[in-house]
Amino acid sequence: MQPDLQIPIAAEVPADEVLEANGAVIGIITIRVDNVFNPDDRGEDNAVYRLTNALHFKTHQSVVERQLSFKSGDPFSARLLPESERILRGNEYVSDARIRAVRYENNTVDIVVAVHDVCAHVDSERQPERRYPEQTDRVA
Repeated sequence: MQPDLQIPIAAEVPADEVLEANGAVIGIITIRVDNVFNPDDRGEDNAVYRLTNALHFKTHQSVVERQLSFKSGDPFSARLLPESERILRGNEYVSDARIRAVRYENNTVDIVVAVHDVCAHVDSERQPERRYPEQTDRVA
């Protein structure tokens, strides 16, 4: 079972292209770093994987933030989200990354950056392949 790596998006958030055309400004940027193994997955819920998660140093949010191509207060640009995802995925300690606009109010758009860590101390063949699902559905 793949962990729930999707990012909930409010129904009223316009498409990225619309946000850019409206001149939206980036507001709050929330960074979420997920564990190496998912204890909600029966195949990954064992003592070894729980210990690995406990001993693993998660990527610091500031490390992720420094690699983003945008910051709070910048004009929203639809091309910078996938560019930042690509940069984050280029790190050997990240298996996947997703960046989404999640809230839009008063021409300000809030962003969530979700990153899935890789553990350097676990053989790469034993680590789960993580890819965040493509997400087009918006939720209320």
